[in-house]
Amino acid sequence: MPALKAIIENAITSNSYTYNSYMKLMTDLTENKGTTGADQSASLVEYTYLNYKRMSRLNKTIQLEPELKETLEKTSYDVVHLDGLQSAEYLELVKEIQPTA
Repeated sequence: MPALKAIIENAITSNSYTYNSYMKLMTDLTENKGTTGADQSASLVEYTYLNYKRMSRLNKTIQLEPELKETLEKTSYDVVHLDGLQSAEYLELVKEIQPTA
């Protein structure tokens, strides 16, 4: 397990974003018609834009079920997510309810 712990710590400290900082990056890239990589092709710029629009729409529309919200308010645990999940918007809502998540 020590090797896994080192990999996780490296991932967290080297190339990680909070959800809000990632949304800021996406906003900036979309406004400047860019992507994060060296390839700034029109198709990749369009994918960045589409992903930003999807995330923005979900930020406005998703809600947690009241029962889940109540359970989360009573529960405490530490979780670190290491990938760009399609469910990141939901996890951000969980974090708002339970800051240690």
